Amino acid sequence: MPDLRATFVLFLRRCLAATRAFTRIPIIGSLAEWAQLEPANTAASARHWPGVGVLAGMAACIVFALVSLPLPRGPLSPLVAAVAATIATALLTGGRHEESLARHAGTVALVLVLAAKLALLALLGLHSPAGVLAALVGAHAVSRLFALLLAWSLPPLPGQPADHPLLQQADRSALAAAAAWCVLPLLLMWLAAGLQFTLIALVTGALAFGLLRRRLQRQGGVGVDGIGAAQQICEAAIYLGAAFGVPR
Repeated sequence: MPDLRATFVLFLRRCLAATRAFTRIPIIGSLAEWAQLEPANTAASARHWPGVGVLAGMAACIVFALVSLPLPRGPLSPLVAAVAATIATALLTGGRHEESLARHAGTVALVLVLAAKLALLALLGLHSPAGVLAALVGAHAVSRLFALLLAWSLPPLPGQPADHPLLQQADRSALAAAAAWCVLPLLLMWLAAGLQFTLIALVTGALAFGLLRRRLQRQGGVGVDGIGAAQQICEAAIYLGAAFGVPR
């Protein structure tokens, strides 16, 4: 029988490694010593990237709610809150995925994807305040899962950093851990706005994943920037599906 305490400690250490790798949250001092941020734990931290997405989505939820509550009622209020929430997540992650999208597909692609995200979040906030908050958490988590699936199902492009956690080979336990992070966010989406809202969001995210994978496969593999770009595009696609499925 596995040592549950040791398993839980390893889980926490890998989560801290993921937090350091994918956010600007400092892991320093005695906490860093306890976390044992060594190459083995850092390499295995990618499985908890969707968990970092949950953290980013929760931060976005808090900012969206705090900004929208004091604003006057009107169609532009959700847009202002969406801008604030997007800024909050960019600050939390260091804007790394947005930078990856710009490097991978160009500045125009970055502008278009950001504009789509803001418009869709504003639309969701206008029709379903609970739905937009749930979608923020769900999209940040599930988009990272889709991006990981790209990384794990395609060979790395030549010249990529071999020690980058997103380019490490994954086993079944890594896939299960990454998928497990998405269960609660999807359940929250279901409870907030219904099954149709959740399923259509998943379908559009999966379609974006499929199209991106086909494109990257033709290019011969995936790089770090391609993975970050995929996260941004899949996030926008999930918001699009949620907007199609939002209760009216």
